[in-house]
Amino acid sequence: MEQGRAWIDRLPDELAGQQAIMRRLLAFSESDPDVCWLVIGCSVARGAGDRMSDLDMGIGVREEAFEATRDRIRRAADGLGDLVESYHHQLPGVPPPHERVFAQYADAWHAAFPDRPEELEGPVAALRRWCDEVGRDPADIEWGLGVEPEDIERFLARDAAVYVEMGFTQFTLGFNGPSWSVDGGVPFLRWRDQQNAAILAATAG
Repeated sequence: MEQGRAWIDRLPDELAGQQAIMRRLLAFSESDPDVCWLVIGCSVARGAGDRMSDLDMGIGVREEAFEATRDRIRRAADGLGDLVESYHHQLPGVPPPHERVFAQYADAWHAAFPDRPEELEGPVAALRRWCDEVGRDPADIEWGLGVEPEDIERFLARDAAVYVEMGFTQFTLGFNGPSWSVDGGVPFLRWRDQQNAAILAATAG
């Protein structure tokens, strides 16, 4: 959540009150092992907030921890300000970020490290549905996903073209330390360069 923290830190002085609330809930989200994501919506999220703006925030948790986390989240919000409304939703089969607020304001989506494209058919359909409802081009959101290093060859042979056809344009490779041996990523880089060259050729034509 480093990018989120940096964004909060850059908010103007007139949003100091909202900034303090977001920092508190971000700290809670990072410290709670059941929390998966934190999303901020409405005027503050789109850069149009002022000192009178309320905060619309969502905290996503693991499905199996849904009931257990209710009180923890409520306690995390206690004392931060007037809590107008609090909703608890379970969204089976669709990752929580793919709600209307996500389709309206998100500029990027990283779909973790799926094993197969079929895993993302539901989320992709949901995101396209919401984008259509709010009148937004889904391509305005950068779609990304991760590829495990040991899976690169299979990914390139079987899944890469499918993901591109689905709308994904950013791919991250999950290399980890301490050795940082990244030679296995060379085939992926060749494929990436071919993709970019084809895009440039099509644009130039």
